[in-house]
Amino acid sequence: MPKDSVPKGKLVETGSLRVDRTRALKKLQKYQLPPSVSRLGLWLKVAASSGASSLRLGGGYRGNVYRFDGDPFSERDLKRPYEVLFEKETPGSKRRRHFALALMNSYHRNVSSIEVVSGFGGRRRLRSSKFGEETVEPCDDGKMETIVKIGWPLFVVAYGKAHPAVERQQREGYGRNPLEMTPIRIRTTGAFREFKNIVPAEARRPEGKNFILVDGARIYLKKTWDIDIFGPRFYIGTDGIEVERLTGIKASRKITGWVDDPQLSLNASMTKIVRNKRFERVKKIFQAEVDHFSGLGSQSTGELSR
Repeated sequence: MPKDSVPKGKLVETGSLRVDRTRALKKLQKYQLPPSVSRLGLWLKVAASSGASSLRLGGGYRGNVYRFDGDPFSERDLKRPYEVLFEKETPGSKRRRHFALALMNSYHRNVSSIEVVSGFGGRRRLRSSKFGEETVEPCDDGKMETIVKIGWPLFVVAYGKAHPAVERQQREGYGRNPLEMTPIRIRTTGAFREFKNIVPAEARRPEGKNFILVDGARIYLKKTWDIDIFGPRFYIGTDGIEVERLTGIKASRKITGWVDDPQLSLNASMTKIVRNKRFERVKKIFQAEVDHFSGLGSQSTGELSR
């Protein structure tokens, strides 16, 4: 979202929002994202920006559970989760912004409770059943990781349909895994078995697949027999999360792949990459790598992962 889109509110010392409550809740509505934005992807951003080595997805018929290691959240982070959205965006605030957006967009009409437990030693638990009414209490669970629990009541799943919190991403008529660009390992159990375990592209070694790192952009290309009659399928994302299809790339339909660049900017709804100079540079780099992978280019712009 634009860096200057900082909601204004009167700061006070009460409540988890630490701002004038009525005005704050109204201002924060602008950060409610459309359904097309992956909620799992938001939590993946939180884990990756925390320096986690992996994200574990699990759960059952009463809720989803996400676990990750890395830096814990402080008591202040949990007590004032949305405060960062009222501040000017800086590189140091990126992780806290990811957390705020993931938390507030996890509320769904069928979600009955949300818990976040984090900290080393003096751990704290954030509890909530309604957006803006988060409470924090001590938690002595003996764990070291950050644990997120998204709960829902019984009998909310219509026959033949998955619960909305168990995300199945459908794009352009066929299934897309919203976690394909992950920069960290993802382990799945329970409700998330359908996603299977995912390793970062950097660790994938099958013949015919290549990972490239160029000017900070992560690029993954592979040959495919799943051919689209409308042309090759390429995708673009940022911070390890796919955002949209990348068009205008000249290539064989037998090649597919993606580019993930942390320097790209998103529009306010996080559904599109901003078309700026960085976008044009990344697109040019990606085209060169596609040409090299196809055997049309004489030299790669980056180091191929072997």
